Amino acid sequence: MSQAAFRYVTSRGESLELRRSRNVRVIDLSGLDIADVSLEPLGNFHNLEELDLSQNDISEIDLGPLGNLPKLKTLNLSSNRLDYICLEPICDSKKIQAIDLSKNVIEQVDMRPFPEYSSLRMFYISDNDLSHFDLRPFERCSDLDYLVLSENNLIQLELGPLAKCESLKYIFLHENSMESLDVSPLLHLENLERVTVDDDTELVAKEKLKRLSYISPGMTQHVGRVKWVPRA
Repeated sequence: MSQAAFRYVTSRGESLELRRSRNVRVIDLSGLDIADVSLEPLGNFHNLEELDLSQNDISEIDLGPLGNLPKLKTLNLSSNRLDYICLEPICDSKKIQAIDLSKNVIEQVDMRPFPEYSSLRMFYISDNDLSHFDLRPFERCSDLDYLVLSENNLIQLELGPLAKCESLKYIFLHENSMESLDVSPLLHLENLERVTVDDDTELVAKEKLKRLSYISPGMTQHVGRVKWVPRA
């Protein structure tokens, strides 16, 4: 306990330390002007459930050590200066429930598929600089409730991987640059309550789905603008 296990540096050059404790479940370092941080010592915080590094000046970060935290549920890196993030170390976790990457300048995200029976419920990556985003890692996220991709530069998005996300309630896609979007995978999702998409984005769907007896509540308001095509 006498040796500092976690050290970070603020944008003002201040060096601060957090000492190890097996009982730590929440680490909140938000709004401290942190510019440089190494997460390697956190591999020993085995009971850590929440890590909040939001509202700082972090421009790069290695999440590798978080792959050793079996109980981590929430990761908040919103409101930083990240332009790239590799989420692969935590994609294997069945415990992670919420990831917030909003309000950065992210152009690229590296991920791998979340496991079957993933606990992921919320994924926020709004207000960034993404032009493309691969949804395939979410294909087995049956508990996913919120997916927020608004306020980016997305020019296209393949929604097919969401077809099995049966718990999905909200998907926010507004303020992007998509000329067209195939919404076929969303039409049957029974729990979908709201979908936001720009008015000038053409919505298309497979013509055979026009005969569905049930349309998800979140898509009913958009059905009137859907262009039904033989193959979307």
